[in-house]
Amino acid sequence: MDAPAVLPLLMDPALYYALILQPTFADITPEFNGSYDSLLSEFTVMPNVALGLGQPLVDITNNVGILQRKDRSCNTNWKTVGGTANRRIYVSELYGAVKNCEEQFYDGCWKDFREANATFKNFIVKFFGQAISTDLVTNAWFGDVARADDTASGVGWSWNKFQGIISQIAKYITAGTIPAGQTFSVSYTGVGGTMTPTDAYNNLKKLFESRSALMKAMPDMNLGIYLDYNWAYQYGEYLKSLGNNTIFAIDYIQNGVPVFRYNGVPIFVMNLWNPILNALNGGTDANMGIMTIRRNFVFGTNKKYGSGPDLDSQQALRVWYDEHDEVWKYKMHLAGGTEIISPQNIVFAITNSAME
Repeated sequence: MDAPAVLPLLMDPALYYALILQPTFADITPEFNGSYDSLLSEFTVMPNVALGLGQPLVDITNNVGILQRKDRSCNTNWKTVGGTANRRIYVSELYGAVKNCEEQFYDGCWKDFREANATFKNFIVKFFGQAISTDLVTNAWFGDVARADDTASGVGWSWNKFQGIISQIAKYITAGTIPAGQTFSVSYTGVGGTMTPTDAYNNLKKLFESRSALMKAMPDMNLGIYLDYNWAYQYGEYLKSLGNNTIFAIDYIQNGVPVFRYNGVPIFVMNLWNPILNALNGGTDANMGIMTIRRNFVFGTNKKYGSGPDLDSQQALRVWYDEHDEVWKYKMHLAGGTEIISPQNIVFAITNSAME
């Protein structure tokens, strides 16, 4: 009797989006309390961006000036709720692919685990999905298609597959859409240009005070401050030096991450930023902070995009055993890109040399 065929795992785009991609953007728990599960939780997700034409962005943040005085006329002066400002979000076609030669894997002491290969295959599928999610995060923040591959950090960060938020911010700074008064270089007084607790407070204060007129008029919980871990840590040290380790300063430490607010505005601590900023800065420490309206960052994808024998988009994730090469292969297809809904309502600060 012939051995049963090893059936491939096929996941269509809709299922891949629901099970793997969308959870990467899992919501923060309602009414921010410090629980922050994903570095992409603060993104607005647009799941149906056209591959070629993109999708218009509608900015409805400036929701004022609608109320009018009624006069003795039957004419109505119609106002608009929002506009596209001729801006679109575009996505890039992406893929990930790895292969696993089990003859190489089950070598040496691992030979005794050959019968458990099904368990390891499941582990590799999970690891593959997590690796793709990490690459999405790094590109969503730091992606720049003109940047060379990372060959110096020893990690091999994926940071040039599509344009990320920092590239979008740089574009809007150059265009003058983000006013000059809302951007600045992080300043230091520490030895060798390192951030001290006082530096952390002073830079954070400047970040807050540089917010736009609309941001000043918005409720605190509608805004967010996003800091790299080292900056946030030094700010926590500053608060502790004043004896302010209370619920009004540092709410609590969660998984080693300080959770706090500044003048009522939630601070989101971005653990992944520092190693990438340091790599971009030639191995030297760098810092970055952003203050903006919550969910102002946009991630675009297309949950119908995939591949297949006839480019029929039936396969977003495929895992199969290649009888010819005698290896397991894992391949994923998706689309991704970023934009900013309201760039004029962003305050941005970064170590100057990290932008060069």
